[in-house]
Amino acid sequence: VAVLSVIPAWLTLRLVEDPIRFSAAFSKIPRVTLAMGASFSLAGVAVGVVLAWAPSLTPDLSAAPALGASVLGSDATNRSAGAPVDRVEGITPDPLHAVDDVPEAYPDGCQQSQLDSDPLSCEYGDEDGDVTVAVVGDSKILQWLPAFDAIAADSGWRLITYTKSACPFAAALVEHDGKPYESCSEWNTLVMHELISNPPDAVFTSQGRREALSADGSDSTDGPEALIDGLKESWSTLNEAGIDVVVFQDTPSPGMQVYECVSENLEDLTACTYPRPDGERRSAADVLHAAAKGMSGVKFVDLNDAICPTLRCSPVIGNVLVYRQGSHLTATYVKTLRPIIEQRLRPIVR
Repeated sequence: VAVLSVIPAWLTLRLVEDPIRFSAAFSKIPRVTLAMGASFSLAGVAVGVVLAWAPSLTPDLSAAPALGASVLGSDATNRSAGAPVDRVEGITPDPLHAVDDVPEAYPDGCQQSQLDSDPLSCEYGDEDGDVTVAVVGDSKILQWLPAFDAIAADSGWRLITYTKSACPFAAALVEHDGKPYESCSEWNTLVMHELISNPPDAVFTSQGRREALSADGSDSTDGPEALIDGLKESWSTLNEAGIDVVVFQDTPSPGMQVYECVSENLEDLTACTYPRPDGERRSAADVLHAAAKGMSGVKFVDLNDAICPTLRCSPVIGNVLVYRQGSHLTATYVKTLRPIIEQRLRPIVR
């Protein structure tokens, strides 16, 4: 860019600047020169004023109350309130900043990277609580932390997080960047040791992965079955140690960056909808259901009716942007889901 800028700079020098600077007409009549200089200065001031006012001319997307999932009711039965519409009063968070609307565990440094295998842990909720809940898995379980934290603080639960990027909590070898994800397998072994050594009352888990490699990592032909077997093995190990497992259904995958679509279609939000069956097919829903089937020590929580209440999934519900990146929910929307999550957890965790 710097090199190419030489061309227009040279052209404007030769064709605009020099002809004006060395013009006999301007040099003979000073007031014309001064008038032109004043005109250019005023033009610069005018542009500056416009730029200064520009933010006030931009719609304030957060002006309307951020009700989110609360418009569906505490039991998520008011589904029509979550139906897609073309326009809303406001949107929180602003779509342009949606990727930053994350659980506090990220700035707290609680999510392990894809490179390291050490079990990072952080505590939330009621640190002196009588019930201990471990939040274990990848970013798809960590996305629920804003609601978990609020529920735990009021319910006397001590929350401990063990999460790793793109790593399911399963005794299976998964792939990452075309190679066996060895650090994920190592992390799983170390986290399981932590959980068995200091057993929590329950483990909350979820994931976005849909398949695993064969045991030796030579191919991926085992697909979903290898991952299902790995999930069953890990959950059975916890159950044998007297630890309940609560599986949270994977959220539907929109198949697009919803925040980008919304920012470009503020007057036509229905352009950013997608069919719920397609979103669920793209998620790990089938894998988690299959793994949990028939396991008495595993409870299942499905919140997709509060994320996509109608056949077509809306990008904004109750003036709140649902997704922040990929198939991850915004922390703001998760917070508004708290009453619904609490209602469904009440019979499971006491």
